[in-house]
Amino acid sequence: MTVEERTALAKLPRLLAVAVGLLLLIACANVANLSLVRASARRRELATRLALGASRRSLFGRLLLEGAVLATAGMLLGVAIAQLLVRSHSIASTVAGMPARVGLDVTLDRRVLILALGVCAFTALVVSVAPVLQVMHVSPGAVLKDGAAGAVRRRSFGQRALVAAQVAAALVLLASAAIVYNTFRRVLAVDLGFDARGLTAASADYWEPKLDSAEGIAYYREWMRRAAEDPGIVAVAAASVVPPASWARTRWIFRGGEEPPPGTRLGDAPEGGMRVYFDMVSPGFFDVMKLPITMGRGFLESDDDRGERVVVVSRRLAAIAWPNENPLGKMLSLPASGSKRLPPMRVVGVTGDVKFASIFDDAPPVAYVPAAQHPGETHRFVVRSLTGDGVPDATIQRIGTATDSRVPIYSNIVTDVLGEQLGPQRVASAWIGVFGVIALLLAAIGLYGVVAQGVLHRTRELNARSFTVSRAPAMRPRTRTLRARRL
Repeated sequence: MTVEERTALAKLPRLLAVAVGLLLLIACANVANLSLVRASARRRELATRLALGASRRSLFGRLLLEGAVLATAGMLLGVAIAQLLVRSHSIASTVAGMPARVGLDVTLDRRVLILALGVCAFTALVVSVAPVLQVMHVSPGAVLKDGAAGAVRRRSFGQRALVAAQVAAALVLLASAAIVYNTFRRVLAVDLGFDARGLTAASADYWEPKLDSAEGIAYYREWMRRAAEDPGIVAVAAASVVPPASWARTRWIFRGGEEPPPGTRLGDAPEGGMRVYFDMVSPGFFDVMKLPITMGRGFLESDDDRGERVVVVSRRLAAIAWPNENPLGKMLSLPASGSKRLPPMRVVGVTGDVKFASIFDDAPPVAYVPAAQHPGETHRFVVRSLTGDGVPDATIQRIGTATDSRVPIYSNIVTDVLGEQLGPQRVASAWIGVFGVIALLLAAIGLYGVVAQGVLHRTRELNARSFTVSRAPAMRPRTRTLRARRL
């Protein structure tokens, strides 16, 4: 996993924590709002109890007990649902379509649970005290006569503010989900540098039967021959790395004549050194990957250990090593192996840039060398299927068994590998979207509560207006008749 992928995974819990925090605040505000609506409906009941001699302390205890019961039931239900979600091993694939092997550890954290319980207890206390506060400064007689409606109505501004805050937080969550989703779509639309549709990467474990270098070369040549004869495979090639590979490592490379002498210990930044990704590939690799050669040529069958050492570089490497120059014919060298200086490599071609390690990074500098000139280091294959779905694993296993049953072989469809790298973004967009929808529903419920309370307080006014409107048409003709008689 690259540094950028680790950074993205580190930001994901923070983003989800903020979203959950906003959702929890919205839920608490909604509960408080609905409790105020409920308390408004119980004003006459509370005022009657006070008029009959009940103390405000006893009312406070009764309402606090009701709130505690409701909060406890909600907390238990929430913990049970959370536990069920945590125990589900397919939570990521169910919600976001992400494979389970991405490695996200979803557990029920004790600290988060304690915080949630504390917030629930505080909310229960607040919503229990609110009904008593509504009639605390109002005379029970005035409430019973329904003369204090204006006083209670004036205090409904706080409820409107709560609803406004809920709607604002819900819009923030929905906007965040839209931003994450748009980022996810942009990443999907990024140019990988090659066509990943229909590609399958296979890896043969040469070390299991302990094949030597010659046996390994014979194995991969035979495997490629059998794969080329399969009717479901269009093209096949061998490589040490099939991009995108987050486990790929970089190596130092130098311009010809600038390599350090044998025995030199390379530091973090040796003079003249360039850190590049290195890939040993077979002829036809660029055709299988549909990786265009922009200058020069690719590798030929004659580029073996008996010929001149050659290399194909990416556009990024060519621009770093020889800015504003033609890279064809230039020389590149690897650092000496022990006391032996390695022969330089001549640049024979330039390819397009590739998202080699991670689709989130800029295309890095890459050097491609013939696998025949580096024997024993190539044990991966890339095949392109006749369709865009990739080659099934059963086909890969059948070819491997026919080649040498002692060698285990594993395969991955390249588009699935891309999906794994996009797993965190899928999780974030899916969960934040769900949180945004829930928050919007809660805000709608809170708005309903405020509107319902306003209608309840204005019942007499609305009845009077309705009576006046309904009587007005019948009264107008009579008035005109009276005026006519007077005349």
